[in-house]
Amino acid sequence: MDSSVKQPRYYLIACGTKDYPNFKSYSTLESVEADLQRVATVLSKFGYQRVLQNDLSLNPTREALTVAFAEWLLSKDLSAHDRVIFYYSGHGHTIEGDRHYLLLHSTREHILAQTSLATDELVRPLINEGVNVSQILYIIDTCYAGQGVADISGFASKVFDIHQKELEKNRKSVHLAAASRLKQTAQEGVFSALFQSELERLLEGSGESSNGHHIQPSLLFDNINNARHNSQELKQQIVYNIISAGKEACFFPILPKKLLIWEANVDRVIEQLLAAISSREEEALFFINSFLLMSPVREDFVFEKANLPKKLYRRYSALGVDKSSSRSKVKQ
Repeated sequence: MDSSVKQPRYYLIACGTKDYPNFKSYSTLESVEADLQRVATVLSKFGYQRVLQNDLSLNPTREALTVAFAEWLLSKDLSAHDRVIFYYSGHGHTIEGDRHYLLLHSTREHILAQTSLATDELVRPLINEGVNVSQILYIIDTCYAGQGVADISGFASKVFDIHQKELEKNRKSVHLAAASRLKQTAQEGVFSALFQSELERLLEGSGESSNGHHIQPSLLFDNINNARHNSQELKQQIVYNIISAGKEACFFPILPKKLLIWEANVDRVIEQLLAAISSREEEALFFINSFLLMSPVREDFVFEKANLPKKLYRRYSALGVDKSSSRSKVKQ
């Protein structure tokens, strides 16, 4: 399909650290697996496809969080139309006078900075040449996550302006959400549960969104804070920030689920369909006839085996499809 009419695709990277065998001060986080599942479940209703599950899922390594993520962002299949949400759940720690760190399975207590990952490292791959994704939302679900968001903002505000001048056609819009403020601890499972329940509620009553086409992140996180405020047991507050905002945030589209699934898979379906027709035209006749009987273009065909290849070719041409290729090319 022509890139100029390419539909947006939605990708989720959901990972977190549950176990800390080398760090006695921090206990196992039993809620992490449930956190990842809740986030993946609710975002699937918006057409999100979870990626990098082999490298970035439970107890990810430092290399996976940096190198694997950076390499994926350079995938030629990604475009500026696509949206990415990066969710991380686990223990977070702030070193006074330094930065906020994500504690990992390999983190060692006495050399924490060298065996953990500074939170602002997550955003650095965006400045690599060849990264096409223009909108990404980072959600940091850890203690003191507000400090991590502040670190990312500080780095991005200095560096992005320089790189944006070189990449004016594909300005990066980075959205940041922290499950707690700078000096707040985060309760296990609280953010992911509210994220799921409030996003589902907004989807059901989609008229509350600011433009009728997308649920705005600011509205979602305000609602989570309001829900938290109404419960005396929940002390943490969500922090939301935007860096170098360009176009409107389009992370949560309000579209029927079936349409989202179709848009995510349409290229693959067309490719498989045309490949099957090209290789086994006569056996595909019954399927084609059944499809055309439900199509407004059925009058264009005379259902005769002898004339089928010629008529299919004529129809391909009328649709702007190159028969020599298995992929469709839609005319402008």
